[in-house]
Amino acid sequence: MKLIKYTYMACGILLIGGMVCIGLPAGIRNGHATTRAPAVTVPPTAKVTTPDVQSSMEIRSQTAGAWSYRCLYPHQDNHFPARCLVQQQLVVQNQKKQPMVIGAIVFSRDRVKDTSSLGPYELLVETPQGMALNQQAAISIDTGAFIPLQWQTCVGRVCIAQLNSLSDSLLEQFSHGKTGHIRMTSLRGSVLSISFELNGISHAFDTINNWIK
Repeated sequence: MKLIKYTYMACGILLIGGMVCIGLPAGIRNGHATTRAPAVTVPPTAKVTTPDVQSSMEIRSQTAGAWSYRCLYPHQDNHFPARCLVQQQLVVQNQKKQPMVIGAIVFSRDRVKDTSSLGPYELLVETPQGMALNQQAAISIDTGAFIPLQWQTCVGRVCIAQLNSLSDSLLEQFSHGKTGHIRMTSLRGSVLSISFELNGISHAFDTINNWIK
C-alpha cells in the first residue's frame, strides 16, 4: 500500500460552517507527493460557500498562528454565542507546484438548546472527494496514536469525517502539540497523509473560553 504525504499551509479565507468545494488535486489523482506551498491567496479553483446564518448573526473573530476562530452571536441575544469555531484550511501543491485548497479542519461548539452554555467541541475534517468511505479516516497529534474519525457524508466535491464530543484531555493534547496528521485512504487504495500546524490553537481555545464567560 502506497503512502503519500502532503504538507499544507493555511489560507486567509474564513469559513463559517461552510465547505471548500474543489476537485481532487492532481497530486492525489496521480500519486505524486507534494512540497510545502509558498504564501499565496486561494486560487480561483477553490470555491467557498457560507450559509445564510451570517445574516442573522453578529460575528466576533480573530486569528492565531495558522488558525482562524470566531463566535457567532444571534442579533436578538448577543450576550452569548450560538456557535464558536476554530479552523484551518489545508493547501497542497499539485504537480505544477500550484497551491490548491484540499479541505479544512474545524473544531466547533454549539449552544445547548434552551441554555446559555456551549456543548463540547466536535471535530470536522473536510477532504476532497475520491476517498474510500469504507476505510476509516484518522487523526493523530505529533507521534501519538491515530484516533478514528467517522465518515459522515459527501456533499458536492467534499467529504466530511467527524469526531464527536472531544474530551478535555484530547483538547489538551491538541493545545500542547506541534503537528497534527490526518490519514485517509483513496479509492485507489493509497494511504494519504496530510499534516497541519497546531501553533496558535491553544490561544484560540483560551480566547473563546474567555469570550463565553
